[in-house]
Amino acid sequence: MKCSLLFLLTALVISDSIGESEAARILGAFYLNGKSHFMMIQPLLKGLAERGHQVYVLGHIPLKKPTPNYTDISLEGSVPGVFDSLSVTGALEFGEFFTVLSFFYTKANEMCQTVLEHPKVQNLIKSNDTFDLVITEVLGADCMNAFSYRFNAPIISIISSVMLPWGNDRVGNPDHPAYIPNYFLPYTHHMTFGQRLVNTVVTEVLKLGFYMFAELPTDEMLKKHFGKDVPPLSELKKRTSLILVNSHFSLNNPRPTVPGFIEVGGMHIQSNGTLPKVMYVYDVRHAAVLQVQN
Repeated sequence: MKCSLLFLLTALVISDSIGESEAARILGAFYLNGKSHFMMIQPLLKGLAERGHQVYVLGHIPLKKPTPNYTDISLEGSVPGVFDSLSVTGALEFGEFFTVLSFFYTKANEMCQTVLEHPKVQNLIKSNDTFDLVITEVLGADCMNAFSYRFNAPIISIISSVMLPWGNDRVGNPDHPAYIPNYFLPYTHHMTFGQRLVNTVVTEVLKLGFYMFAELPTDEMLKKHFGKDVPPLSELKKRTSLILVNSHFSLNNPRPTVPGFIEVGGMHIQSNGTLPKVMYVYDVRHAAVLQVQN
């Protein structure tokens, strides 16, 4: 009896210590001041904090109500917010298309520069803090990935839309243009030969443009703030262990994926939420917004 009791107490102590060791120090680093994007990201960060992880969030939208294990490193007010600047239908127009590319290629770099120069970010770079994981967003310039180098930690990235053309390569996810439509084109997985040709050319051109106009300037920026030894983004992106994507095969085009690419569409929806009586759904095939009665 005494031996059994001793064994039980020993097992409880060991399991308790193991449970504590599973908690991680996580840094979420986001340069974009976009509420619609962060609505997708914040539930993940809060969920990690609720499960006992120590979560530090470098961003522009701090919590209004403090949450245990969740610490904001607020950059609020340092970068203008991105609100109501582009309509869904307008994104398909020729002029708006280049406006979107300009954001990904240049505006994002300007935001990165402002964020990296912020005193709180400079203090974080120079601090003696340690982190087990860095969470970033796949969007424009990947300047926040440099924190993976600074703290010698792997990267998990999250994207608030379907996958962008320059996001698949970092986890080796297949992106065959013959049946996987480009994010910027109104095609489905049923494409004609001409559409496949356009899809292929646009995909490769956008990847090249992102490398030339977003990655290369960011590499120089990171050397200034993280030191000359910081690897280029082409190497830093290889530290990505997982990408969480706001898509789902039931709504978006079905596609093959690798284990490091996980669709989490609807992750931001609260369990006690109710659908509105009237919903608006964007029909990619017909490039139109449809009104749906619930």
